[in-house]
Amino acid sequence: MAVADFLRENSLDNTPLAGVQLNSDATLVDSEGNEGIWTVRNNVLVISQGDRIEFQANYLVDGDDLTLTQTKDQMIRGIEMGSGEPLNEEDRAFFDIVFGENDVVNYFFERI
Repeated sequence: MAVADFLRENSLDNTPLAGVQLNSDATLVDSEGNEGIWTVRNNVLVISQGDRIEFQANYLVDGDDLTLTQTKDQMIRGIEMGSGEPLNEEDRAFFDIVFGENDVVNYFFERI
């Protein structure tokens, strides 16, 4: 099963993927109507809008379930690429707390 087999719509409010629909043709539309593309590089799902990478996470497909596992470094890189500036010490400390000892956040999807 490939990521292309999954569609997602309006189900992860208050997360980087809030209201995003991933289409099997590698296009996407978010809840604000912004369009982009997604690709898979090795075992990483990469979501881009324009020339910017907005989101990266490792993925695992199991039947009708898709799990994205984002590392702290992947999240920080995405934020820095989006803003064009490095995170300050206070923001980095915040992400240390959010990610805790595992240094990952998991997002769970189900085929709709």
